[in-house]
Amino acid sequence: MTISPQMQPTSGITLPPASSDNASPDVPSREESEFACRRCGACCRTTGYVYLSETDIDAIAGQLEIDISEFTERYTRLTRNRNGLSLVEQDDGACVFLSDQNTCLIEAVKPLQCRQFPFVWRYKDMQHSCKGWSRNENGEN
Repeated sequence: MTISPQMQPTSGITLPPASSDNASPDVPSREESEFACRRCGACCRTTGYVYLSETDIDAIAGQLEIDISEFTERYTRLTRNRNGLSLVEQDDGACVFLSDQNTCLIEAVKPLQCRQFPFVWRYKDMQHSCKGWSRNENGEN
């Protein structure tokens, strides 16, 4: 299955250009050097799709030491537009691979969409939930 790079996530997610010059007014525009992930897990608890490319699927299945069909059946869902696959979520809406300690269980092979956060895509109101956009340790701007 070929997964189109033009696919857009569901509501609540914004995919602005990587350049902050054209960033959506709904998301903060800060330089990459101002972001420091604090492992709060907010990005992994945001509703919407985590789109998977064929490369993502191959890498994650390999990391889990399962075949692609088992990975697809256990850990993915068809997107609403039926043009691609997304990771399934835990009952509370968190990513299926988010641990209780806010770490990614597949960190070494996490999907491109996850690796590009927050520089290629951002979610609406992330400045209120993502501690990495904060200027101090308390998460305050």
